[in-house]
Amino acid sequence: LAGLTAALPRALAVRFQRQQERLAAAAGRLDALSPLAVIARGYSVVRLPDGRLVRQLADAPPDSAVEARTADGWLMAVVRSHRRQRLNEPAEGYQA
Repeated sequence: LAGLTAALPRALAVRFQRQQERLAAAAGRLDALSPLAVIARGYSVVRLPDGRLVRQLADAPPDSAVEARTADGWLMAVVRSHRRQRLNEPAEGYQA
């Protein structure tokens, strides 16, 4: 009984440490998926002034006002024109 009583705090400490490590790993994965982390990597989110997201060209026809969230603020713009392009289609002049 004395041996088990002495081992219990160590076992609890090990278990607590493992749970802390699991929690830190999960927090890291959540942070990587955060929309703010994606924006910080150079992407932006485009929305209409009323807050609706622009997901496709039809959402923001020419002459529409749009707002684009970047890592350090917002761009306010007006759509001049559209050009269709599939997501997997390479774009000329695109520089990441």
